[in-house]
Amino acid sequence: MANQKRLEVARALATKPELLLLDELMAGLNPTEVAQAMGLVTRIRDKGITIFMIEHVMKAIMSVCDRIMVLHHGE
Repeated sequence: MANQKRLEVARALATKPELLLLDELMAGLNPTEVAQAMGLVTRIRDKGITIFMIEHVMKAIMSVCDRIMVLHHGE
């Protein structure tokens, strides 16, 4: 996973949030980095932190999300 994205997530986790907003976490990542990012998301989820993700990589998030909402043209 790209270092800048890791740093951003680490900064957010430092505040011990109950809710974490991840906006396009996987944008620009190669397949190996996407797998690492999803591992990180899984570990965060398993700690009981609610994660709200905005993402275009649907295949990756299907395995870790309890609920998914799809917007089409903003609706």
